[in-house]
Amino acid sequence: MAKKSSNMIFYLTFVIIAGCAVCIWRFSGFNHEPGKFHKILVAFLAVTLIRLLIFTPIKFVIMALDAACWPPHQAPVTLDEDVKVETLIDSLRLKLRTLRSELLVTESHRNEAINLKYRLINEELCLTGKLFLGGLGMILVIFDENLYYNTDTVNYLFKQNHKNTSGLSTLSTLPHVYKFIEYSLIRAFTDKHNTAGGAPWVNAESVRLLGVVRLRQLRTEDTHMGLRTPVLTSRDYLAGWQLPYVRVPYTNKFWPIYRPWVASVFHFRDILMGFSHYGHFISYPENMGYLCLLSDTRMKSLMILEYLHKKKWLDRNTSALFMDFTLYNADANIFSVCTLWVEQFPLGSIHYHIEVQSNVFVEQMEQITALGMLMLFIFVIIWLQFAKAFFVKVWYEPNLLKTLWVLVDATIVFLSLVVVVIHGFRDNLVQNMLQQVELSVLMKFIDFREPSRLTYFADVFKGFALALVTMRLVESDAV
Repeated sequence: MAKKSSNMIFYLTFVIIAGCAVCIWRFSGFNHEPGKFHKILVAFLAVTLIRLLIFTPIKFVIMALDAACWPPHQAPVTLDEDVKVETLIDSLRLKLRTLRSELLVTESHRNEAINLKYRLINEELCLTGKLFLGGLGMILVIFDENLYYNTDTVNYLFKQNHKNTSGLSTLSTLPHVYKFIEYSLIRAFTDKHNTAGGAPWVNAESVRLLGVVRLRQLRTEDTHMGLRTPVLTSRDYLAGWQLPYVRVPYTNKFWPIYRPWVASVFHFRDILMGFSHYGHFISYPENMGYLCLLSDTRMKSLMILEYLHKKKWLDRNTSALFMDFTLYNADANIFSVCTLWVEQFPLGSIHYHIEVQSNVFVEQMEQITALGMLMLFIFVIIWLQFAKAFFVKVWYEPNLLKTLWVLVDATIVFLSLVVVVIHGFRDNLVQNMLQQVELSVLMKFIDFREPSRLTYFADVFKGFALALVTMRLVESDAV
């Protein structure tokens, strides 16, 4: 009875404090903008998480060290003068109540081991079910259907012919790619006044090109056709693919006209983030090839393109040409990471590929709905409960780590932490790239494919974590 009274007092106090806070917020006259209010909620959540995950363990470690090094003095034992002496009648009444309970409770319900087992199963089922519903709700709330429509629209605009641009679907031979680059990648993102930094996209006024377009060519050493797989070359050439290669002094100090003919050197980070593009003929690695950057003005870009055309940069030995760039839609706050590539077959025909990945790299607080903030708070609380239950279980019984389903719980916790780390690293990377876009005055390719790839990895890990939660829920229900 005392416990129920204590709980009622706690709930009543909580309701009174919450009611007072709501009244003060509603009728005091001050009002925050939605974005600022969301920032306050996120800051509150961050402080709460830091306190629970960092400072609370430190506090208990200090308390444990204090208790171990300086144990408290034992208080002197004092007798309770008001203690009630149990009589024979009281003992008989207690025994009578015990026998009456044994008559009402069956034999199976008196098995304490089974009762404890089913209690643990019930707690695991409730906790795993809440985690599954919270994760599913979080994914549904943060899903943005604009990403799908943006990807579909960009695919269509680069695939088909339009009033001011040409489409990849109309290309029949490799030399036609020069016209596509001129009208769809140079004139479409620049103006005739040669404004530095480019101009809005002719197909969408709110879309701008971030950085410049990068052309990357993969080529073979010869045009020999046989049963063997073509070997991609990484040799250095002079202009016009002439051999032998002779390095010209100071080529790295001025406009790199020799760069399109020299194989690029990729660093460890490029190799780590690299992947292969699978075509209809062979697969093409990401971390090799010959690079050429266009400029941010129309006149310079056309000069570069004319130079490449004159020197026959694309020829019969060209196996694939990749055109990498990133678009930003200011109205929808969407980054479109585009890779348009053309694959040339041994007999001279070509096939185009369009890869567009739409992402929201910069979260704006005004765009987060109240339901999204609520689901974020609920999911974080449920995840903390799940992680606490796992660590408590492993702390007191370390041998449980050898069991399958406890390992599944450990994997769920680990994947969740990995997703958080990946998102933090991605946000830091995006901020550095945006500073480069803002401060850069030279033509530079800013590779937004790296944060896009990190977003893909985070989505994969989230999918694995939710799948494991589903397996855990089914296992708890089956037991």
